[in-house]
Formats: sequence, C-alpha cells, structure tokens
Amino acid sequence: MKRIIFSILSIFMSASVIADISYNYLQVSFVDMGDAEAEALNFQGSYEVAESVFVFAEYSDGEFDDMPVDSDNVQLGVGTHTSINDNTDFVFALSYIDAEIEGLGETIDVDGYRLGVGIISEISENIEVQA
Repeated sequence: MKRIIFSILSIFMSASVIADISYNYLQVSFVDMGDAEAEALNFQGSYEVAESVFVFAEYSDGEFDDMPVDSDNVQLGVGTHTSINDNTDFVFALSYIDAEIEGLGETIDVDGYRLGVGIISEISENIEVQA
C-alpha cells in the first residue's frame, strides 16, 4: 500500500562547522521506553553528494518485551537545501519508507513515501534546531 505522508523533516544532524550546516553524518541510537518495556536500535546517515543535494538512510529495529512484537523500518531518501542566511537552511526531502511489524501470528508490511519540508538553523558550533 503506497501513501504519501507529509511531515516535519526529522533528519538529525551531527556537530557541524560554524556558519556551514553539515549534511554528512552517521548516528547510532538506542531507545529504551522504560515502563512500556520496549526497545529500539536505530542507525541513521546522510551524505551531501553535491553542493545542495544530500542522500540519507535510516534503519530501525524495535521490540516489545511483554509481547512477541517486532518492528523493522527502512527509509531511503534524497533531499535538497538552500541557504536562508549564514546559519539557516530551508530543506526539502523525499523518501521511501518500508515498515514491517511481526507479532501475534501476523505480519503487517507497509510502504510509502514521505515528504519533508523544514528549516534547520545552527545556533552554535554543536547545536542545530529543526522545525
């Protein structure tokens, strides 16, 4: 099932050089949802292939401890950015998402597209804000 999903751009950026937002990063994160007894491992990366064009990918694997449910998600995309000022960019990204949830004897496989539009602003050498 194909769906177009509009959302706020959620690409996490790494530390970057002052007055030059970086679109090159690798990130690994582990999420423990405590009381929900759920955990997820997430891998993300982005690479700027031209002056204002970047590609990105994300993979996450999550599971619930109290019930036999597992989820796997893959996202691949391309984006472009244009400078608004020295430390702020307008960003547009389009990605393909494939998600699979297995549990309780069933498998649900959903795929679709995501359109992201937003602004990224670097407020210091190590902090970027996104909207």
